[in-house]
Amino acid sequence: MEKTFAELFCSHRRLQPRQYHEVMFRCCLYRRTLIFSHLLAVFSRSYFKADHELISRVGLLTKPETLDDEIDIFYNDSTNRSFLHRVLRLRVSARRVQRLFDAFSKVPQLQKPG
Repeated sequence: MEKTFAELFCSHRRLQPRQYHEVMFRCCLYRRTLIFSHLLAVFSRSYFKADHELISRVGLLTKPETLDDEIDIFYNDSTNRSFLHRVLRLRVSARRVQRLFDAFSKVPQLQKPG
Protein backbone atom coordinates (compact mmCIF):
# COMPACT_ATOMS: atom_id res chain seq x y z
CA MET A 1 0.00 0.00 0.00
CA GLU A 2 1.28 3.45 -0.89
CA LYS A 3 2.09 5.86 1.90
CA THR A 4 0.41 9.24 2.04
CA PHE A 5 2.34 12.48 2.08
CA ALA A 6 1.41 12.93 5.77
CA GLU A 7 2.86 9.51 6.62
CA LEU A 8 6.09 10.28 4.78
CA PHE A 9 6.32 13.77 6.30
CA CYS A 10 5.82 12.42 9.82
CA SER A 11 8.24 9.57 9.30
CA HIS A 12 10.95 11.90 7.99
CA ARG A 13 10.48 14.43 10.81
CA ARG A 14 9.94 11.76 13.48
CA LEU A 15 6.47 13.07 14.33
CA GLN A 16 3.40 11.33 15.62
CA PRO A 17 0.63 11.29 12.98
CA ARG A 18 -1.47 13.62 15.15
CA GLN A 19 1.30 16.24 14.88
CA TYR A 20 1.26 16.38 11.06
CA HIS A 21 -1.34 19.07 10.63
CA GLU A 22 0.05 21.63 13.07
CA VAL A 23 3.69 21.15 12.05
CA MET A 24 2.92 21.26 8.33
CA PHE A 25 0.71 24.33 8.82
CA ARG A 26 3.48 26.20 10.64
CA CYS A 27 6.11 25.15 8.08
CA CYS A 28 4.01 26.50 5.23
CA LEU A 29 2.87 29.82 6.68
CA TYR A 30 4.52 32.96 5.40
CA ARG A 31 6.86 34.07 8.19
CA ARG A 32 5.00 37.34 8.78
CA THR A 33 1.82 35.31 9.21
CA LEU A 34 3.34 33.37 12.11
CA ILE A 35 3.40 36.58 14.13
CA PHE A 36 -0.31 37.22 13.55
CA SER A 37 -1.64 33.66 13.33
CA HIS A 38 -3.01 33.43 16.88
CA LEU A 39 -4.57 36.88 16.69
CA LEU A 40 -6.17 36.15 13.30
CA ALA A 41 -7.56 32.86 14.59
CA VAL A 42 -9.03 34.57 17.66
CA PHE A 43 -10.80 37.28 15.66
CA SER A 44 -12.06 34.89 13.00
CA ARG A 45 -12.28 31.18 13.68
CA SER A 46 -12.61 30.52 9.95
CA TYR A 47 -9.76 32.78 8.82
CA PHE A 48 -7.43 29.84 8.08
CA LYS A 49 -10.20 27.54 6.82
CA ALA A 50 -8.81 27.19 3.27
CA ASP A 51 -5.26 26.81 4.63
CA HIS A 52 -6.24 23.98 6.97
CA GLU A 53 -8.22 22.26 4.23
CA LEU A 54 -5.20 22.43 1.90
CA ILE A 55 -2.90 20.94 4.54
CA SER A 56 -5.41 18.16 5.25
CA ARG A 57 -5.99 17.30 1.58
CA VAL A 58 -2.27 17.37 0.72
CA GLY A 59 -1.64 15.00 3.63
CA LEU A 60 -3.86 12.40 1.98
CA LEU A 61 -2.13 12.51 -1.41
CA THR A 62 -0.14 9.58 -2.70
CA LYS A 63 0.50 10.84 -6.24
CA PRO A 64 2.34 14.06 -7.13
CA GLU A 65 0.20 14.77 -10.18
CA THR A 66 -2.79 15.52 -7.94
CA LEU A 67 -1.07 18.33 -6.01
CA ASP A 68 -1.75 21.01 -8.62
CA ASP A 69 -5.49 20.35 -8.35
CA GLU A 70 -5.36 20.85 -4.58
CA ILE A 71 -3.43 24.10 -4.94
CA ASP A 72 -5.96 25.35 -7.50
CA ILE A 73 -8.79 24.60 -5.08
CA PHE A 74 -6.91 26.54 -2.40
CA TYR A 75 -6.40 29.61 -4.59
CA ASN A 76 -10.03 29.59 -5.72
CA ASP A 77 -11.55 29.14 -2.26
CA SER A 78 -13.88 32.02 -1.49
CA THR A 79 -12.44 32.40 2.03
CA ASN A 80 -9.06 33.17 0.45
CA ARG A 81 -10.13 36.35 -1.34
CA SER A 82 -9.80 38.98 1.36
CA PHE A 83 -7.22 41.77 1.29
CA LEU A 84 -5.34 40.07 4.13
CA HIS A 85 -5.12 36.81 2.20
CA ARG A 86 -4.42 38.07 -1.31
CA VAL A 87 -2.40 41.25 -0.85
CA LEU A 88 -0.75 40.89 2.54
CA ARG A 89 -0.46 37.10 2.13
CA LEU A 90 -1.40 36.31 5.69
CA ARG A 91 -1.89 32.68 4.77
CA VAL A 92 -0.14 29.44 3.89
CA SER A 93 2.34 29.64 1.01
CA ALA A 94 1.31 27.25 -1.74
CA ARG A 95 4.91 27.41 -2.98
CA ARG A 96 6.14 26.08 0.38
CA VAL A 97 3.56 23.30 0.22
CA GLN A 98 4.84 22.49 -3.27
CA ARG A 99 8.49 22.50 -2.16
CA LEU A 100 7.83 20.20 0.78
CA PHE A 101 5.78 17.89 -1.40
CA ASP A 102 8.49 17.88 -4.10
CA ALA A 103 11.08 16.96 -1.49
CA PHE A 104 9.14 13.76 -0.90
CA SER A 105 8.52 13.04 -4.59
CA LYS A 106 11.91 11.35 -4.61
CA VAL A 107 10.54 8.70 -2.27
CA PRO A 108 9.54 5.66 -4.38
CA GLN A 109 5.89 5.70 -3.28
CA LEU A 110 5.41 9.24 -4.63
CA GLN A 111 7.47 9.14 -7.80
CA LYS A 112 5.92 10.48 -10.98
CA PRO A 113 5.34 7.91 -13.71
CA GLY A 114 7.80 7.65 -16.45
